[in-house]
Amino acid sequence: MEKLAMLIGVALLGCALVAVGLYAWNGHWLPVLLTISAAFVGKMALGFVELLLTPISLPLMHFAKRGNTPLSFIFATLLAVVGRTLFAAYCAAVLLYFVRTPGPPTWLAVALAAAVASAPFHWAANRSTDESHPAHMDLIAALLGVAISGALLAFGVQELIAFIPLAVLFSISAIVLVYWWMTRGASLARLNHLLNQ
Repeated sequence: MEKLAMLIGVALLGCALVAVGLYAWNGHWLPVLLTISAAFVGKMALGFVELLLTPISLPLMHFAKRGNTPLSFIFATLLAVVGRTLFAAYCAAVLLYFVRTPGPPTWLAVALAAAVASAPFHWAANRSTDESHPAHMDLIAALLGVAISGALLAFGVQELIAFIPLAVLFSISAIVLVYWWMTRGASLARLNHLLNQ
């Protein structure tokens, strides 16, 4: 499985490098700059999303620390749904930008968009200190979602329909996150709260 993931990563990187070269050849330097700074720009975007979600995450932690399971579940669901909706919107925007910017063939633009869109989620997955945290689900949703939706766009499918796979994958990520929170995350938050008292 690891070898397969490595092969996919190498192939994706190769396609991305060719796409970047074709963007530069056609005089479109913004996609090149976005690719070079993908991780940084993505981190800023995810940080902005986290900031927007503060009004939800603060009550979530408050109720979890006090053992209020029903309200904790409500805010966890809200956080997962709103957060993954914003993540999906970010990935869709990246995909549309690269596909609509003249330069490489559409399939190369899609490969580059998948690499750029998934970069911040790769960073977030590696940053997680809890191995059971499903941060990798966002990475999978971003990578596969952009690739599948991009392929549908390349075949001329309407945008609203083409983005369904991206939305479905992030919906699955949201469900997994809520499940993790209710089975492990909330209890860890309460335990840490009690230990720090």
